[in-house]
Amino acid sequence: MTIVFFTSIFTAKAIEYNYTKRDLYVFGFSVGSATFLFMGSSVIFFSLLKQNVPIPLIRILNLLVGVVLIGYGVIRIIKILKPKKSNL
Repeated sequence: MTIVFFTSIFTAKAIEYNYTKRDLYVFGFSVGSATFLFMGSSVIFFSLLKQNVPIPLIRILNLLVGVVLIGYGVIRIIKILKPKKSNL
């Protein structure tokens, strides 16, 4: 999914702003650096925070996220499989 996302972002930048190859390299390096810095700081922050969060709360939050994702998937499947009304 990440590859598809970044491919679309690079394509949009190249077309919308008429980026050159060099501009795309700079943009790619910037995006990669930002991702590395954000993920690195998130790991440090959450490793410091994990001592203060009780395990039952983490399990409840994981369950809640799972239910939301499953519910979203079910709704999407229902919308896809639902027959469309024809205006004939």
